[in-house]
Amino acid sequence: MAGQPFCYQHPGGQGARRASSSSPSTRVPPRPPATSGPSDQLAEFAAAILTGDTAQEIAERAARYVDRSIWDKVIQRHKGRGCDDLAKMARLILEFKDKMHAAIGAPTAVIAEVAPPSIERTFASELAAHVTLPLDAQLTTAARGLQIIGIVSCLLNGTELKACACFCDVMRIESKERVGELTRRAVEDWEGLSQMG
Repeated sequence: MAGQPFCYQHPGGQGARRASSSSPSTRVPPRPPATSGPSDQLAEFAAAILTGDTAQEIAERAARYVDRSIWDKVIQRHKGRGCDDLAKMARLILEFKDKMHAAIGAPTAVIAEVAPPSIERTFASELAAHVTLPLDAQLTTAARGLQIIGIVSCLLNGTELKACACFCDVMRIESKERVGELTRRAVEDWEGLSQMG
């Protein structure tokens, strides 16, 4: 033992190694299940839109504030054409909201400033006008509602999320986590969208 080199992994020498080799092997505890990240949440959301009743649930949430026929018209109008205009309108509303600070005026007037007359503007204006929130929160809700209907319309039309303008806009300017939050709140009370300012 005296002439043997010291091993920091086995300070007890060969005897210790023999003792340890004869002892029962230590079981490694199983890993806890990984929590689902933003990618998993988005994949689940996309699958739910295509295979379940999630699209219907989201439409019902929107119908608390916007006439259901307007939702249906926006979905129908975007069949096969993507949601670039919805993404642009939503981003313009968010940018305008950030600049206006304490601006005074009705949400419909503010939206009219940044969006041309269209069924999409009607959707955003009705949504903003029917949530009982301050002006900046109304505008946030309108913008996020446009992004939600854009993502839903793309999924219903078989467009992959990576090719969806609303999805990509939030991903590029904000984050994947933000998109995950948006899709989660889509099936909740839409007044909660105002917290995504």
